[in-house]
Amino acid sequence: MNDVKNRVCATSRALACLILLVLIFTGCQMKNQKADVSEVQIDYGTSARYTRADIDACAALAKAQFSGFSHNLVLQRLIFMGDDYCPSDDCLILKAVYYDGYIDQTVTDFGWRFSPGEDGEWYIEDFTELSNMGDHI
Repeated sequence: MNDVKNRVCATSRALACLILLVLIFTGCQMKNQKADVSEVQIDYGTSARYTRADIDACAALAKAQFSGFSHNLVLQRLIFMGDDYCPSDDCLILKAVYYDGYIDQTVTDFGWRFSPGEDGEWYIEDFTELSNMGDHI
């Protein structure tokens, strides 16, 4: 009887370890999956204030941040909102158009606000709903 009991305990432990390993490896794989930014189209619009290089630098920051988001998101487009969307000369706004696999919808009401640093580099100020960025949005 003890022999059967020992085998059942050993089998239960082995099964528990196997389930634990599967959960650990599955979790690690999910953690390493990132949002897709591989085919982002950029709409540069027209600007008297910013160059294409400025918009590209901000787009690179946006893609880098977005790639750290959930793997069920696909960034499709970044749209420069124009010079009039920022009340001051120190702000560039890119609207995000992305597919959200969690809700099976394309989302268009979020964007990034960037500002230039004293070192000449661009920095992300915010990623939020466009309506939260001020009166001009």
